[in-house]
Amino acid sequence: MAMFDTDMRYVSVSKQWMKEYDLTDNVVGKKHYELFPNILERWKQVHSRCMKGAVEKSDDDYYEKDDGTPVWLKWNVHPWYKASGEIGGIVIFTENITQRKNAQQAIKESEERFRTMANEAPLFVWETDENLQTTYLNGSGLDYFGLEETTKMNDISWKKFIHPDDIENVLSVMNDAANERHSYTLEMRLKNGRTGEYHWFLDKGTPRYANERFAGFIGTTLDIHDRREAEKELEEKVKQRTSELNQQNILLKQQNHLVKNILDSSVDLIAVYDTEVRILSINQSALNAMKAKEEDVVGKNLLDAFPQMKDSQGYKDLLRAINGETIHNEIYYSVVSNRYYENSLVPLKDHNDKIYAVLVMAHDNTELIASAKKLNEAQQIAQMGHWDWEVSTSRLTWSDNMYNIYGIDPSKSIDYDKFISLVHPDDRANMQANIEFALKHKTFSDFFHRIVTPAGQEKIMHARGEVIIDKEKKVLRIVGTGQDVTRQKMTERELIATSRKIEERNQFIEQLINSSLDLIAVIDKDLRVINLNKKAQLIYKGYYKEHIIGKKITEIDPPIKGAESHLDVQEAFAGKVIIRNKVKSTLSDNYYEHNYVPLFNPSGEVSAVMIISHDITENIRQMEELRKLSESDVQKNNFIAIASHELKTPITSIKGYVQLLLNAFDKDRGKEKQLPPLLVRSSLISVDKQITRLTRLISELLDLTKIETGTLELKKENFSLNELAIETVEDILYTNTKHQISLYHDFQTYVFADKDRIGQVMINLLTNAIKYSPNNNKIDVYINQAANGQVAFTVKDYGIGIDKEDQEKIFERFYRAKGKEEQTYPGFGIGLFIANEFVQKHGGQVSVESEKGKGSVFTFTLPIFK
Repeated sequence: MAMFDTDMRYVSVSKQWMKEYDLTDNVVGKKHYELFPNILERWKQVHSRCMKGAVEKSDDDYYEKDDGTPVWLKWNVHPWYKASGEIGGIVIFTENITQRKNAQQAIKESEERFRTMANEAPLFVWETDENLQTTYLNGSGLDYFGLEETTKMNDISWKKFIHPDDIENVLSVMNDAANERHSYTLEMRLKNGRTGEYHWFLDKGTPRYANERFAGFIGTTLDIHDRREAEKELEEKVKQRTSELNQQNILLKQQNHLVKNILDSSVDLIAVYDTEVRILSINQSALNAMKAKEEDVVGKNLLDAFPQMKDSQGYKDLLRAINGETIHNEIYYSVVSNRYYENSLVPLKDHNDKIYAVLVMAHDNTELIASAKKLNEAQQIAQMGHWDWEVSTSRLTWSDNMYNIYGIDPSKSIDYDKFISLVHPDDRANMQANIEFALKHKTFSDFFHRIVTPAGQEKIMHARGEVIIDKEKKVLRIVGTGQDVTRQKMTERELIATSRKIEERNQFIEQLINSSLDLIAVIDKDLRVINLNKKAQLIYKGYYKEHIIGKKITEIDPPIKGAESHLDVQEAFAGKVIIRNKVKSTLSDNYYEHNYVPLFNPSGEVSAVMIISHDITENIRQMEELRKLSESDVQKNNFIAIASHELKTPITSIKGYVQLLLNAFDKDRGKEKQLPPLLVRSSLISVDKQITRLTRLISELLDLTKIETGTLELKKENFSLNELAIETVEDILYTNTKHQISLYHDFQTYVFADKDRIGQVMINLLTNAIKYSPNNNKIDVYINQAANGQVAFTVKDYGIGIDKEDQEKIFERFYRAKGKEEQTYPGFGIGLFIANEFVQKHGGQVSVESEKGKGSVFTFTLPIFK
């Protein structure tokens, strides 16, 4: 901040202004344009307009320094007014926001790089606004929906691409995710904008928030139309797992405690029955499926607990198992839960080979069976055909779909040599080797190979087959299938490439976090630090020398335990985003703005909390400086008002006494009227007092001006401080007969100083003591030897005293004590300021000791003349 008069001379300037514009000397009184001859013309125009009363500002003004350094400024210029109401000049507030603008540019460039990378991804990358309207779609998505890059997203109704049977579920899932602040995953069908066909896609989205308000989603969409083969493999794994569980259950036998652990942890339905068909044990999965409580069924007969089981296949199977038969049902329908299961009933025998219980295990295959049904339907339309090769005659037969895959007219015949010619040249040797292996070993190993259709299209085929032999183990035929897996293989390659790009993006994000000027830390539920950016590592290493990762924050910073920050972390783990401003660090004198952000795992649970700490110490310091400047302006305005009153009062009084003396003359006859001598003498004494008062006020104002402009000169001489004190006390007593002043010379000394200025300091302290001791006429003055080769002059009164709050400020310019009692006494609030300045320029200091209601002790020290 800087204040200028109408000639653009500095009136007042902040330290930050001096630092920002490389000013080292005192610039008060100097012209701004002389200090900065190359100042921009547009700024001069702003100054000119504001000198006429305008108020102008800019939030992002750009210019270049003389050395070419780019700078962004936020500034505000407005006029300031004199007491008369005239414009006295302008005040300029500036803030350097270059770092903020550079950071904004970096974020913009980062977003552009992300969009470029997203456009290269093989899956869809998209973004919506708060109304679920798509605002961004990458190249893969645009291509699938048959849209151009120039298409305006707001003009597209993306809902028309979703299958009508899926639209309601999609909207419900997205709305729930936005309301509950978690990511979502769903499968839906989307229409190809070019062919009109629907494909199944896996859609994942994460809600975005701005200022705690939902701002839309960002997500990805992956084509999963060929996942059917994966589901088939999953089915085989499920069967294998069930078989493994059956074997484990046979081995466990009477180890009840292990059985109990399995029962409690298994996702399958498990129950144990005794030979009386009573339920001995049942796990939670079975209870949930049957909608029952453990205490209502354990110990009861099966039919008592579930009467609907009577005459059911499940009850009959249980009776057979009790009689010793091991039963396995690949598909079993429960009349209790109304779901499909694959179940096993295993008799449990004791060491005497006697059946004492039956273990029943059931795996819920309801969804799997539904998937299998869909899988069978999909296989009928899959890109797969079958073939039959008669070895002895080399006759080759293809199904119609094989002809379609190879791009050959079914009406034309196919033979072995023509088939080989369609195999990719680089794969023909491998094809021949696989066929020879099948002929030699009577077994066919499936393999992949490439073909080139007559139209020149390259495809990837998956060949499966079986060798058929006669009784003499002679190969008769080889039959098999060929499936076009080009898209699947390309998807696998694209997924690998996408994974690599995602990894590169994660590394970029990590670099971005590490380049942040804020402190960023991630902690787990045990309050252990699991990640820390470089800025935070640098700060914490100054206070904690050990390795930080893995340590609890209460170990790194013990005072945090029980503090508000500790409670904020706990709230963040409850799912809330917490923002705390102006928090004092427990490790240093710095202040921070803390942001506690919960991090959710795919299950929607808070797995960690990210703490972002922004150092606002400098901001607080600047606000404090601004507050002090504002207070100084208020004090200056008060001073001007008081000065006007104080100067006017003696002049009014003098004018009154002069009028009284003039009235002693008869204006008409020119004759003098006789006035009582005492009245004349009293009037002249009053005039003399008011002139003395007026002289002192003007002298103080001149001294203040000299101090502020740095033009105060000291006329030093060698004189006796004791004699000056005697003269000053006598002068005070001459004009004030009410108070008794006692002077104690405990030390006789000479000083080398400006005698008039030191006498002025003594007068100020003595007149203050008199003024603020209206009900006590005793004042003591001491001259003592002080430490460090100095002499001390002390004035002690027994008046109203000074509050501790005011004691720290009474030596400031324009400051007056704020109490109601103190405000009744006249004064500028500059006397002690001037006295303190005089003493400091002599190498001494002024101090005060006071207690409210008991008086004050003011002391100043000066170096002893040697």
